[in-house]
Amino acid sequence: MDTSQEHIPRLQQFLREIGYRYTAPAPASSDFLRQHHYWMHHVLGPLTPWSTTKLAALEDTSATIFDRAYPFHDQPMKFLLARITAIAVFLDDSLDDDTMYDDIGSFAHRLYFGDPQPNGVLTLYHKCIQEMSKMHNGDAALRGLAVIPW
Repeated sequence: MDTSQEHIPRLQQFLREIGYRYTAPAPASSDFLRQHHYWMHHVLGPLTPWSTTKLAALEDTSATIFDRAYPFHDQPMKFLLARITAIAVFLDDSLDDDTMYDDIGSFAHRLYFGDPQPNGVLTLYHKCIQEMSKMHNGDAALRGLAVIPW
């Protein structure tokens, strides 16, 4: 027997013994997917230099990852998390651009001093974290998410 696979039968036995049952999460609603598709291609897309193919891949990722991480949130929160995820992935992929890197680095400073963001994607990110802050009845989310970890 291949030693790299020896653990699988023991793991399967353990899972049976503890009564583990996996239930796949329900797929996202078609209404959510339409809404997210529109946002990706008509709101975020024009602010980025990305092709429609790259935006479609980002759409697929951002529309599903939040559902696995937060399956019990309501639709407005899921949509907000999907938007924040899409923006975060775009920003992460944009770090090689020196201008974008500098804009990201000064995001929190501009936010706290009330200065406008020089980049449309960062303005969109700011709006999303303001929306999340309102959903949580205060500005804790705004303060926590304003310091971008890139």
